[in-house]
Formats: sequence, structure tokens, C-alpha cells
Amino acid sequence: MTDNVNHPSHYADNGPFECIELTQQYDFCLGNAIKYVWRHNDKGKPVEDLSKALWYVQREIDRMGEPGIYMPGDDGLPARLSVIDFAHMAGFWHALDVGDLELMKQAIQSRIDTLTKQEDAE
Repeated sequence: MTDNVNHPSHYADNGPFECIELTQQYDFCLGNAIKYVWRHNDKGKPVEDLSKALWYVQREIDRMGEPGIYMPGDDGLPARLSVIDFAHMAGFWHALDVGDLELMKQAIQSRIDTLTKQEDAE
């Protein structure tokens, strides 16, 4: 049975580990961006979720005043996600792994553009 409070399926059942294992390592804005990227394919509004992720990344850039981020100890989680192209977002996970917010924005925008083109073609 799914536990929508402690282990929601859109976080627990669709990756090599639970989303919270990664998000808890970052601040609020970046943690939320990760969450929206992680689940964007799972809740029926992928472009909306990615647009929210993009908003949070920009908020983090505005807050920090620079495109770099705090880098937690290297546990290899972002790199693992990048290697398997989790959620078709290898570029985002790589950018997270190297701490580059501008690259994160580019990866999110690229996925939004791809999904929008697919929607338009249908």
C-alpha cells in the first residue's frame, strides 16, 4: 500500500533512492527545485513543475548573488542521477553535481522546450 505521507510514490518509487535523500542536503530553494525536477513526469503537468523548478533556481541565484551553490559532501547522488539520465534530466543532475545554477536553468529550460514541442506536435 502507498503511504502518501511518509513515502509518496512520486518520490519513493521512481528513482534509485528517495528524493528526500538528496533534497535535504540543500537549502529550501534548491531543495524545491530538485523536488520539482524529480517528479515532473509523474503528476500530469510536467511543464508546470519544471517552470516551478526554474523559478526556484532563479530565486536561489537572486538570493546568492552568484551562480554557484553550497556544495554538500560528495555522496555521489547527483552524479548517479546524471549517469542514468533520471527523468530525462541528466544535464540538471550534472549541473547540481558541479554546483552551477546557470547550467541548471539551461537544463530545465531545454526540457521545457522539448516537452512543449512534443505537446504542440500532438
